[in-house]
Amino acid sequence: MFQFEVIDRRDGHQLPTSNNADILTRSSSYFDFSPPGGGAPLVIQLPTIDASGVYHFNVGSVGPNSVTFIDPAVAVGYIYDVGQGDPNFASVLLPDVGGGHFDLSFLLNGSEFSTMLDAGIQYFFPTGGVSEFEVTGLDPAAGIDPTNALAFVTGLTFVRDGPFTGTMTPLTAQVGAVPEPGTLGLLVFGLAGLGWLKRRRDPLLH
Repeated sequence: MFQFEVIDRRDGHQLPTSNNADILTRSSSYFDFSPPGGGAPLVIQLPTIDASGVYHFNVGSVGPNSVTFIDPAVAVGYIYDVGQGDPNFASVLLPDVGGGHFDLSFLLNGSEFSTMLDAGIQYFFPTGGVSEFEVTGLDPAAGIDPTNALAFVTGLTFVRDGPFTGTMTPLTAQVGAVPEPGTLGLLVFGLAGLGWLKRRRDPLLH
């Protein structure tokens, strides 16, 4: 845990170490902090989060010859996008969390491509890279904390040198949630069909 403290002084001068009379207001915040475990990257680029839950990155320098590790909140999947003018993604390297087996999909020349990708295996996109890709298949049973900023550290390379100002949007799922309207409609339709079959088989119901 670490503490962050903001002090507003009455005269605006440096606060004496032995006198608190100059303190007008004081605000303290405490944050849980755990350093990455063994084998974690030494430098991980963390995001800011907007009101809709999208994570925004602002990395000054990325490129094809170094892996940039980023991490936002975790869910059952993510959509990765580059920012305007950023270089395309050249490769992706996923962590061994949430089951370690993922579905990777992206668009290329108007066609959708998808492949299975295991944790720790660097996947290289076709020549020219992609500006967006999606990773799904994280196991909800893993219970990954969506507020843990070190929960899904993703390694990226880019097709050329430049900045990275892209986003990573969590795809969330609620365990035990009510079925989506379309799913619920199919369920009702299926039950109605079973009822119709039963009426046909039982003449007493006519």
